[in-house]
Amino acid sequence: MQHVGRGYSFGIGLFIGNLGEIIIGNNLEAANFTYLTTCKGGKIILGDNCFLGDNCKLASDQSYIHIGNYCMIAENVSIRASNHGIKKGMNIREQENVFQPINIGDDVWIGKGSTILAGSRIPDGCVIGANSLVLGKSVLRENCVYGGLPVKFLSERKHPISKITE
Repeated sequence: MQHVGRGYSFGIGLFIGNLGEIIIGNNLEAANFTYLTTCKGGKIILGDNCFLGDNCKLASDQSYIHIGNYCMIAENVSIRASNHGIKKGMNIREQENVFQPINIGDDVWIGKGSTILAGSRIPDGCVIGANSLVLGKSVLRENCVYGGLPVKFLSERKHPISKITE
């Protein structure tokens, strides 16, 4: 790890495989069995005041994953900045991987069991529902709620109702 901010906590079973670069901001809270790995020049950047739930897996190979500030990532979430090639006429296992960055903005909540694939961009203030799939070609807007396989727009985030005083 090249940088770890102040005020962090990790549960049991932390795995870090770092052949690239990992930068962790201030006040990261990671639950149990967190998996952070970079290969061949990959990079993971975690912003300030983030939470990673149990069994979260972040993997970057020849690309990067950037997660902004104040993000919550629930348990069993997979975020991977590469995919296998799938061209016909050649064994999938023998094909080269495709590498694309993942950018997750500030104040994002990713629900339990979701998968975020290479090339994905999740703007500030988004909520990704449980068991959802965000593809690199998904186009998301700030402060909106998405869910499904692949994700679809569900609603906009609402401002809290102001308390009326007499």
